[in-house]
Amino acid sequence: MRHFITEYERLTERVGELQQERDRLERKLTATNTRIDEVTELVEYVDEQRELERYRERRERLLDQAGVFTRAKWWLTGVPVDELEDNADELEESADD
Repeated sequence: MRHFITEYERLTERVGELQQERDRLERKLTATNTRIDEVTELVEYVDEQRELERYRERRERLLDQAGVFTRAKWWLTGVPVDELEDNADELEESADD
């Protein structure tokens, strides 16, 4: 009978140790997931900044190439960067045909 009590106490202690280990691993996982989320947000921010910089470069290039009246029109209406870039792509594709 004493053997069963000793075994019960040993197993109870082991269960406690395993629960502590589980809690520690859960905290570690939470911290790791938080770091992953932060890195993901940082990557998205960098991608957005790169895209914004590319947009600005395209806009500046279009303004540099445009005539005075076109620039005046764009000053009022805004530079249609995406539309002009799309049209340039279409023109390049049709020239290839």
